[in-house]
Amino acid sequence: MSARAEFWRDPRRWPVNVPGFVFAARAVTEVGKAVYGEAWTGAEPISNDPFNFPRIPLLGGKLGRLTQSSAKPWQKESINSLLRKHRPEFGRTPVEYRAYGPKPLVFSEDEWSAGLDLAEQADESLTALRARFDGAVAHIVRACAEGELVSALRPKEGGKMSDPLPAHMWHTERAAVRFDWGQMNPHKPFDSGVGGDAYQFVYFGRESLDRLKASISKAGTRPAQQPNEVSGSKAKAFEREFRRIVDASPTRRTHSKEALYKLAHQVSKREVDRIRGLVLDDYPEETMRAWRGAGRSAQEIDAG
Repeated sequence: MSARAEFWRDPRRWPVNVPGFVFAARAVTEVGKAVYGEAWTGAEPISNDPFNFPRIPLLGGKLGRLTQSSAKPWQKESINSLLRKHRPEFGRTPVEYRAYGPKPLVFSEDEWSAGLDLAEQADESLTALRARFDGAVAHIVRACAEGELVSALRPKEGGKMSDPLPAHMWHTERAAVRFDWGQMNPHKPFDSGVGGDAYQFVYFGRESLDRLKASISKAGTRPAQQPNEVSGSKAKAFEREFRRIVDASPTRRTHSKEALYKLAHQVSKREVDRIRGLVLDDYPEETMRAWRGAGRSAQEIDAG
């Protein structure tokens, strides 16, 4: 389990709320419920990252599934864990560690195929969970950057709240790291670290947070520009999820086309492409360029 997940899993480790202020983790939970309603499960902050196993280019421009020969050790270990948990009939055993390292894992054709199926199924849920968490954080960051949400810092050992942080403190692509442990370094506010001795806890003003949630609830789910052109429950579900993904990262593409096809595996690729185009038509030019252009390759996106 990652350090971020451990922190989020146990609210007893979170600092107390201060009169008039709400700790960052609790604010994310409140905004998540306001944005996603019943779809917010509470598991979003502690979910694992999707596996996103890469597809292998084939002749004719097609893409094949990850093969054993090209898989990395951690990918094989992930497949082994999935099979042990969900397909016990295969009789897979834990990874055996020896003096020189783990014993190489070998799978039958049926085991490897079943493991990839399980990984793809897990990715559907994990991608949606991660998108909702990122979406809630994005709402908070955007509100702070636009001066709508009051933010402040408190020393970890306790004491007086800082003066409200100016909006420009949130004008950065690194703001999301402040929600890993709810901390920020006041001396290096644009650092990419998540915590440490020099860091302080991040809080948000209660009144401004309530106003933000009220505005979200009043606005509701933004309808598609051409709602009549997207029909069917699966297609509509993908449309909503894709909007949330783009909202979470409007200027940096985080999902390749292949990742979107996997996310909407019950929708045809042609329909995914069409919905993707309709959704992006609603966004500013900067967002359209980021998500429509050639951008980063699928391998680069998978690598983060």
